[in-house]
Amino acid sequence: MEATFNDNGALKHFNSLPKHIDDAVKKAVDFAGAEAVREMTGKQGLSMYGRHKKGTPTPSPAGDPPAQVTTNLRKSVKKFAAHRIGFGNYSVKVMPTAIYAKAQELGLPERGLPARPFVAPARNRLSKNKRLERMFRHTMYQELKKHHG
Repeated sequence: MEATFNDNGALKHFNSLPKHIDDAVKKAVDFAGAEAVREMTGKQGLSMYGRHKKGTPTPSPAGDPPAQVTTNLRKSVKKFAAHRIGFGNYSVKVMPTAIYAKAQELGLPERGLPARPFVAPARNRLSKNKRLERMFRHTMYQELKKHHG
């Protein structure tokens, strides 16, 4: 006995699965990048000490994120577009673009400017509490659920 079964709807559904997976990963990576921006610029990052007037001592102790005279450093933290490395593999770059960001992050010992990091601590907080991992999985699940119930 020979039986042939062809359900074009099911085949179409499963053939589209790889594209939906790839798209879901991209969306989840973009979401993770946006969360990294929030972590760098939020209350444990560049918004920790608020602002102070130019020429006055900074309220930020060495080793903590810098207090700001302007909001330029905070506004310079950007999430660039996620780029595809391979199937289901995307990368997103999140970084400050202000010219003095590196000096704030790492300090300038030769000029007596201590490090006031805000990038590395944000990365450490995100990886330590596994929040990004959970958010990534949740975003993937929600995106795939839209297309494959």
